[in-house]
Amino acid sequence: MSKPVDDKLGTLVGEDKDVLAARLFVASFTEGARDPLEFGKIRAQLATMAGIGRFQVFAGHGGPDYAFGVELVLRWERALLAARIFGGDHASMSVLLLSDGELVRDSADPYTAALTAIRSAAPRR
Repeated sequence: MSKPVDDKLGTLVGEDKDVLAARLFVASFTEGARDPLEFGKIRAQLATMAGIGRFQVFAGHGGPDYAFGVELVLRWERALLAARIFGGDHASMSVLLLSDGELVRDSADPYTAALTAIRSAAPRR
């Protein structure tokens, strides 16, 4: 991945990606969140986690910031928490909460449940 647009996001890129994916999952799929959730809202949440404004960070679909968001969502997919779906005239991406994701979201400790699911689904090295 090339250099992020903002150094604050660069700091996030250097953190444990499973932890970030779990934090982003919990922040994105709070009670009342629309399902499916537009990927743009997930990217905005990631910008908030980095401490920067949405419009300062993301420069389009091909940028390293977009790729980083997709990388975290792929961790959700691998754990069967959520899945990417595409629709509309411009095939915009949304993320659909799956039944395992609903269980995690509704658990007593969604962060720990998400992190456990993500780490359990990770390929062995």
